[in-house]
Amino acid sequence: MHGVPAKDEFEVDAKLAPHPVKTGLMRIDEKNGKRARTRFEVLEKFSVYALVRCQPFTGRTHQIRVHARSAGMPIVGDELYDGSKLNLSSLKPNYRLKSKQVEKPLIERVALHAAELRLPHPVTGAGVMITSPMPKDMTVAVKYLRRYAGGGRANPGMEFRL
Repeated sequence: MHGVPAKDEFEVDAKLAPHPVKTGLMRIDEKNGKRARTRFEVLEKFSVYALVRCQPFTGRTHQIRVHARSAGMPIVGDELYDGSKLNLSSLKPNYRLKSKQVEKPLIERVALHAAELRLPHPVTGAGVMITSPMPKDMTVAVKYLRRYAGGGRANPGMEFRL
């Protein structure tokens, strides 16, 4: 997330609805929206970024993205919801590009990853858990954030490894 939350854990409980003019965009709409709640837990803080675990309790379209933005911390690379790209030049002192080269962002997409999904099996109803390791682009970005943006644990007792 772009921004550092004041608290290490917080929730956003705000109703969501489609934007009345901009197709494909969602917004907070307490009057006409559908209930949506997301829990955020800071895993690691950097100078102006944070690595955050998000747990949606409902499954609304763009829920995590809209709730993160409403908390003042848009997701890195999420230009639809005001998230800026993460460039190495913004982190590394004295960064220089070779002549005639254009800098590529460390992450060229919305920096959102489903590390774990839990759902009932469609036939048996038994709980199924699917996990996925952090993608390489996000792993590299976190490595550079730790090196150049003052990484530090938000929750000292929490175990987090890449």
